[in-house]
Amino acid sequence: MKRSLWIVALVGVLGLGVFAVAQQEAGEAAPSGLDPEVQKDILTLMDVTGELEQQKRAPAQLLNQFRQRMPQLPAEFWDRVAPKISSEELTASLVPVYAKHMTKEDVKGLIEFYQSPLGKRYVQARAAMQQETQQASMAWVQKVQMAVVLELQAMQQQQQQAQPEAQPQPDTKPEAESQPEAKPEAAPTESPSGL
Repeated sequence: MKRSLWIVALVGVLGLGVFAVAQQEAGEAAPSGLDPEVQKDILTLMDVTGELEQQKRAPAQLLNQFRQRMPQLPAEFWDRVAPKISSEELTASLVPVYAKHMTKEDVKGLIEFYQSPLGKRYVQARAAMQQETQQASMAWVQKVQMAVVLELQAMQQQQQQAQPEAQPQPDTKPEAESQPEAKPEAAPTESPSGL
């Protein structure tokens, strides 16, 4: 039992390690070629949209998921792992993604929008909208799944009803007619002597 716990722990640690290395590589490669002003503007955009706050919560949420999946590991283990997961690394890995897809002017325009009353209202409403959108989407998916299942059942029923007609009908002759005919008995032959 202890051996299996250690194996599970090792797999979990390796999973965390891969995640941390990927974050570190993305974070290290990212900001070096970017204009510092663009980086600053992207961070401002992340801040005014609320994304920076979400990124700050990500490490705790991730650790919580790992704890739930591996409850057999002691709290001390998670206390050692927690400092190795940094929201700053996550943010640093996302900055170049923004820079790749948006110009400096795009970022500035979005900052202006999100700092406007309408943009602030959108940010406040976005969380509720996302939750309600997810619920509506799930309801729609269930409706589509039910329609597919009902259509599949109808198709199977039609195939089953059509199937007997396509099969050849068994021979319906009475049993006597279907038996081979009996040969008449041969008449006795006369002997060659004529007697």
